[in-house]
Amino acid sequence: MPSGGSHPKYDQRIRYLIALYLEAGFRNTDIASTLGVSKSFVSTIKSNVSQYNNPSPPIGGIQGAPRKVSAAAEEGIVDFLKEHPTPTRDEVATFLRDKYDIDISVTTVGRLLQRLKDTHRLEAQDRLSATTAPTR
Repeated sequence: MPSGGSHPKYDQRIRYLIALYLEAGFRNTDIASTLGVSKSFVSTIKSNVSQYNNPSPPIGGIQGAPRKVSAAAEEGIVDFLKEHPTPTRDEVATFLRDKYDIDISVTTVGRLLQRLKDTHRLEAQDRLSATTAPTR
C-alpha cells in the first residue's frame, strides 16, 4: 500500500473490533488479514489503546512546538506591565531575556501581549499600540 494509503478512513467500529481482537490475544497479522486492514494499522490501534485506553487518539490535542514563555514568565510580564504601563515590545523582550533567560522576537512579544489581552489577564488599555524602539 502506498505511503499515506489510498483507502478511506476506517470506521470507529473497525477500530473497536481490532481493540477487542487484541484484548482477546489474537496476533496482529491474523487481525489484519481477517478484517482486511494493514498490519501497521493494527499496530497503531494497539499503541492507541495502550497510550490512551481508546482505539482512537484524543481529538484536538496540543499541536506544534511547546511555548517558549512559561506561565510564570507570563505572570512576570503582567506584573512588569503593572509597574511600567507603556513599555515598547523591545522593552518587554529585554525584560524576558534578563529575568527569565527567554530570547524571543518582538513579533512574538506582540502576539503574546495580544493573547494576554484576549484572556483578560491584561487591563483593557491599549498596550499593543506601543511600537518597537526606533533603530538608528
